[in-house]
Amino acid sequence: VITVEQEIPTDVTIHPYDRVSMYIDQAEYIGVSVCYCRHHGELLQNPCDKPKDVCMTFGPQAKYVAERGFGRLISKEEARQVLDRSEEAGLIHCSSNTGGYVSFICNCCACHCGIIRSIKSGIIPMGAVSSFIMMVDEHECNGCGSCVERCQMEALSLNGDSVVRKAERCIGCGLCISVCPTGALKLELRKGALVPPQNQRELRLSLMSAMQQIKQ
Repeated sequence: VITVEQEIPTDVTIHPYDRVSMYIDQAEYIGVSVCYCRHHGELLQNPCDKPKDVCMTFGPQAKYVAERGFGRLISKEEARQVLDRSEEAGLIHCSSNTGGYVSFICNCCACHCGIIRSIKSGIIPMGAVSSFIMMVDEHECNGCGSCVERCQMEALSLNGDSVVRKAERCIGCGLCISVCPTGALKLELRKGALVPPQNQRELRLSLMSAMQQIKQ
């Protein structure tokens, strides 16, 4: 899960893989296409009211998608507009789990998108999260409930005049923070956050090593 860097406090060191705009700035090609998950829902007469044309690819993958008619190439400015639109709609920004380069960013909903649904249901371990976790300042919270409605993971609830966070359900997406009117919510670095592999090769080697340890 990627956090949009506007939601991260300035006194926190932002790792490159948590900055969505870095991928946009560094990409030679950027593509946008229809969300496969929400499109699949429409075909099954189970539509979602979230925007569909928000899934992005980068580099060679973007060219591949555009050349085959699955999507189209867009400018960096339009890519930022896609992210802003996704953030406004309350979509969660997910990417490949590599720090140096990502080939895609999917903007996901919990009702249709396989990644988020799997995390929410426990099929994918909660380790598939960002490097951040949301913290609440109870003295600043006015209990408006805007963040509770916004959270797709059902990690927030109201207890009197303050919001309560379920740490085991928070994936650190930062969506709740953008609707908090009092600034009571902030993101902090998650304790024990793992540094992701730099590329797909390192990721595959890491997965193979983990599988071998499980077998032993």
